[in-house]
This record gives sequence, C-alpha cells and structure tokens, in this order.
Amino acid sequence: MRRGSIKINPSLTALAIVIFLSVSSLGYFIFARSSDPFKGIEKLDVISYVDSAKTFQGGVFWIEGTVDEVLKVKNGYGKLVSIAVSTSQGVNVIPLLVPLSFNSFNLQKGQNLKIKVRGIDGGLLKAENIEKSS
Repeated sequence: MRRGSIKINPSLTALAIVIFLSVSSLGYFIFARSSDPFKGIEKLDVISYVDSAKTFQGGVFWIEGTVDEVLKVKNGYGKLVSIAVSTSQGVNVIPLLVPLSFNSFNLQKGQNLKIKVRGIDGGLLKAENIEKSS
C-alpha cells in the first residue's frame, strides 16, 4: 500500500513564520520595557533642585550627567561625587551619594551616567541605579 504525502502550502508556511516573528518581537519589546529601571520615573528638575533641595526629599527621580569629581570616600557610607548636569541655564553641578552597593561600579571623572536617585535627609540625592550612557 502506498502512503499519501502531505503537501504544505508555502504561503501558509510564510504566514506562520511572519506571525511567529511578530509575536516574538512584541514579547521582546514588552520584556525590555518592563525591565527598564527608569520607566515611569520623572526626570529631576535640576534648576528647582538647586534652588530648594529639601523639597525633593523622599522623591525618586532620574538624572543624566557627567561625573565632575569624586569628592569624598567614607567607609560605611560610600562615595560623595559631584555630577555636572546640563540645563536650560547652563551646567549645574549637584552632589550625589553613591552607596557601597555600587563599589563594583568604577566611577571616573568625565564618565556619562544615567542615574535613578532618591532625595534623602537634607535634600541630598542617593543613587539607586546607575547606568553608563553615551
């Protein structure tokens, strides 16, 4: 007895591949966006922060700037650095506390960073997430 052969329509195969690639791309896009630590966080208004840092206490923001100087390293606390941030009024330099949890992150003068920050006591900003930016 002879077996019948199954014929696959090439247009259905192409359609299946397109659907698979579309669903895969959509899944990747959703996953990549959901893992973004800066998603849904407001950019810090640096000019307002310079005018009144204490009003930002307790808030979570993000900044993008350049490491200006590593000001002080204090055992048990981390590093105090200055970050130069471009604003509509020029460049403002603001202080940032980088906790010990970022010791493996080598901060260097002139390095461009995107940083998730939280306002702590007295309006000082504390890094919660740091990424290198271009």
